[in-house]
Amino acid sequence: MPITVERAQENPLYLHILVYKTESYWAQAMNAKQKVTNKTHANPRRAKQFIIKKMKRAHESAEELLKTAQECLDGYSLYEVEAYQALTSGLFFIEKDMFSEALDNLLKAKVIYSKIGSLKDTLEAIIYEEKVGQIDTFIRLCATKLRTNANDIKLQEQDSLEQSITSAK
Repeated sequence: MPITVERAQENPLYLHILVYKTESYWAQAMNAKQKVTNKTHANPRRAKQFIIKKMKRAHESAEELLKTAQECLDGYSLYEVEAYQALTSGLFFIEKDMFSEALDNLLKAKVIYSKIGSLKDTLEAIIYEEKVGQIDTFIRLCATKLRTNANDIKLQEQDSLEQSITSAK
């Protein structure tokens, strides 16, 4: 039973199914990656293909979530889904060694999470700061691979994105 926009508009909990689907693919990829790291996987080359396949499915599922959410959500919730999709895509592109695309997505996720965190109360702000800290690690990785300085990198549409988040309800 596919999750349609109509179903999600009727009951927003259907969006949770898309999140769970994305997280499931992601968890399968990370489990395989852990096995390769621990050298318990019989065929590391085949595992790499499996990891990329599952991460691609997570990336596609996150895009489906965003497309559906754009019709059902507004305000901060929609921006959070957008950041989640950008983060998932960024990590997928890192795995594919597509560091420029990864960097663009990670910067977008960082800007959204930073701005939403700055507008939340103390406890929620700490959670967002932690998420931004995790994203910074991946941004530094991409900057190193692209031979650029991580401090000099800024998302081109950062100012307009921050303004639209501030005006969201």
